[in-house]
Amino acid sequence: MPVISKVACGVLLLLGGVILLFQTLFGGFASMIFGFRSVIDWTFALGLTLAFPVYLIGLISLRASTLCLWGFFLFQWANQCFLTTAEPTFVNPFDWWHGDTLFIAIVLVSVGYLLLSRTSAKGRSVTLLDMFD
Repeated sequence: MPVISKVACGVLLLLGGVILLFQTLFGGFASMIFGFRSVIDWTFALGLTLAFPVYLIGLISLRASTLCLWGFFLFQWANQCFLTTAEPTFVNPFDWWHGDTLFIAIVLVSVGYLLLSRTSAKGRSVTLLDMFD
């Protein structure tokens, strides 16, 4: 693998991971403020705090981590739709700060995964640790 693409993969994956870590820490702080009184509060807290743990699935399989991150984005979007006062309403997933940064981080991780998987051996699962080879 050329050095520049390995560096690019590492930068993209680490930058995406740092953004997801920041979101998880911010979400943990926000969850403590809002409390856990109802099921909606619990799902809201999960939506705010699971970004980095889902990213860490990449230590086993970066493909699974990327797919789970996109599923997590959809879960968080659906959760945001149900946080209204009376009825669920359709909201724009890019209308709130958390959704924008989550989308950017997932795109960074996805592009890093695609670059890393193109140069890996066929039939071998790509992990986050492969960028250090």
